[in-house]
Amino acid sequence: MADTVSIPSDVAEAFTDAWCNTVITSDVAASLGCTEADALADLLRALGAEQAAEEWIDAHAEDDEPNDRHFQGTVPAGVSLAADGMHWSPAPADTQDESLQPAHEKGVHVTHTPQPSQCSRDEPHAARPCAGDRAHADRQTTRRVLRREVAGTVGLLADEHDFRAMRHYRTFAFADFATYLAAVEDLLSSRASQGAHTTVALFDPEEYADFCADAGLDPDSPTSRARFTAELATVGPALPYDGQPLADLIPSLVDEAVRQATWEYASALLARLGACTCCGEDIGRTAFARSSGLLARILDTARPGHRHLVCSVSAAPETLVTVLHADTDPDGASQLDEAEALEFTTVLALGLATRSPGGLVMRTTTPGAPDQVYGWRLRKGDFEPLTAGEIFDAYCTDADSGGLVSPESDVDYCVPPDLGHEATPSAHRH
Repeated sequence: MADTVSIPSDVAEAFTDAWCNTVITSDVAASLGCTEADALADLLRALGAEQAAEEWIDAHAEDDEPNDRHFQGTVPAGVSLAADGMHWSPAPADTQDESLQPAHEKGVHVTHTPQPSQCSRDEPHAARPCAGDRAHADRQTTRRVLRREVAGTVGLLADEHDFRAMRHYRTFAFADFATYLAAVEDLLSSRASQGAHTTVALFDPEEYADFCADAGLDPDSPTSRARFTAELATVGPALPYDGQPLADLIPSLVDEAVRQATWEYASALLARLGACTCCGEDIGRTAFARSSGLLARILDTARPGHRHLVCSVSAAPETLVTVLHADTDPDGASQLDEAEALEFTTVLALGLATRSPGGLVMRTTTPGAPDQVYGWRLRKGDFEPLTAGEIFDAYCTDADSGGLVSPESDVDYCVPPDLGHEATPSAHRH
């Protein structure tokens, strides 16, 4: 008679609650070895979670090969298998049951209920495993190691509006947004705990519908959603998951989407300007070069520390706003995010090229000193410094009501540094 142990009911309930989770099951089961999957399933059965145990075995079996213990697929024609009671392994040609041969040639759907291995039936539990078991374990271990090196992308619905749009699809399994977010967070945490790298991309239902229509795919299909998500990993707004809560990740992801959309819109407007009819210069390219030079001079003349820049350009049909963060390293060089810098330079170039009104404000923060705030205005393609009074009024006036706002303490509203001759207006004025 087998020994029995007592498990406190609250511990048993907590264990089943934690492991009877379809998201964890689908993500983790395939990475388990057959012995590990059986051990977990046996424990769940002992705790009364029969359905969860079967789900773990089924999810684990999806990744098994014909010579794995839980394989449930179709054996390819020409593959010879023999069941040794522990796992499927190639059978010697001279010992095959000839009654199996025709079926193998046609392809057989194999299901297998695990039985004790022949090599261990008459041996104690700690006996040395047979060579077949060792080879099987090595293959499972290798597969798990490789899986850790496979990067993944999760398409995230960032708000309830997008979630409701996906609820129209029968194969979309979630009924409410809160449950969906909790499941996504569980999935991300699970992958991170296994050392897997995951990128989170913003999933837009309208873009998804267009993608399926263009590719001739059924939108009500998990496979189609997976293909769209894979596309997002290369062209859409996406961020790496580093263990941060979704409450922090979602706003950052939305900001990334806005930044990308702003850059694409500004780039399209610059490209449409074409060449100057008088001199033949590419107006957009010339403006971008000038914008890059101005940004370099602004950063070079700013004091070391953290620099926060905001540029706004009144472009039809709406004002474009872009933000750039720049810190200095110990050598005094500016450290920039390339995507932020590209967007910032493009929006500033658009203001210069179209001679649209706008402005640029810089705030510098250095330990042990008051913050400095200064800026410039864009006017008819020129870059003009703001006075200390103008920058003070801009910061201390409520944009909606026009009323005064108390100035911040320990902040110096001042004139900007001289940018030198490199910031002179472009000669391209016609």
